[in-house]
Amino acid sequence: PARAGRYRGASLGRSEPGFRVPAPPQGLGQSRGRVERPRGRRPANHVAREAPRPGRRWVTQLGAGEETGGRSGAGQPRPHDPLFCALSQRWACSPNFSWVLPGRLAGLALPRLPAHYQFLLDLGVRHLVSLTERGPPHSDSCPGLTLHRLRIPDFCPPAPDQIDRFVQIVDEANARGEAVGVHCALGFGRTGTMLACYLVKERGLAAGDAIAEIRRLRPGSIETYEQEKAVFQFYQRTK
Repeated sequence: PARAGRYRGASLGRSEPGFRVPAPPQGLGQSRGRVERPRGRRPANHVAREAPRPGRRWVTQLGAGEETGGRSGAGQPRPHDPLFCALSQRWACSPNFSWVLPGRLAGLALPRLPAHYQFLLDLGVRHLVSLTERGPPHSDSCPGLTLHRLRIPDFCPPAPDQIDRFVQIVDEANARGEAVGVHCALGFGRTGTMLACYLVKERGLAAGDAIAEIRRLRPGSIETYEQEKAVFQFYQRTK
């Protein structure tokens, strides 16, 4: 950390975000681009913000006085701050969300914030099929979103009756003009298996083609041999 009275922006020969470098007092010279400052305590409203470095995650200060070393609220991002807007948009989006059938069926990871459910609702998703053994947190925060539970252990394939129930949910919702989202923990294994099965039924694809299409749309999907086998077995049942 910089010593008392020494502004880090000045020592680098430039002004960094969060620093306001005042003009040098009269009588003090400069050498090699460094502005010498009188020693003393930093102003009470001084806010130290670290510039982003390669390979490090930028941490936004949300106004905690104990983090900034200044007064409460110092360093709080403003609505017009591009970094703050970008982070806010990322927080609001459901994790690993993408459409498989645009406006009809989407896959995603486990939603964890109330904003994730509102994001789904804003896109027209009215039904959320949860494949995790535990229900998603804050699922009651959005009354306009209907939750359907199909409990499948992690890395395991869905049972035939669970696949049939999922297909029924999607068909009934789409008939009413409502979109469906399906999630597991990360949105790859169990979610990808269900999505591939629906492509088999909806588009008449062979099992291998459906798996390849889901992996193209959502790389990393369908993680185990047993999950692949479930898609092939569903294809055999629907031929």
